[in-house]
Amino acid sequence: MTDHGAQNARNVLQLFDAHMLWGKPLPRTFADRHVRMNKHESFDDWWKSINEKLAETEALVEPPSSSKPKKQTALTYATQASGISRLITGKPSLSAG
Repeated sequence: MTDHGAQNARNVLQLFDAHMLWGKPLPRTFADRHVRMNKHESFDDWWKSINEKLAETEALVEPPSSSKPKKQTALTYATQASGISRLITGKPSLSAG
């Protein structure tokens, strides 16, 4: 990691402030979207390097989850129409859409 000390300090302070307002560890997706870092560096790599330098920061962000995030189904016309049909008829949809 290239050392961008001033930006890293601003990022950590921003996460600390958000943590104080949130009152609990920040969701990783929230933290990832609110820090500025090198576009070629992942949030997890950046966060690991920060925690190696300053262990007290570890509690600011939730640990990585071991499960994969749930994939959301796209809201297409077919899925919306199918859902509306089920509401109207009370029957399950025949399509797998």
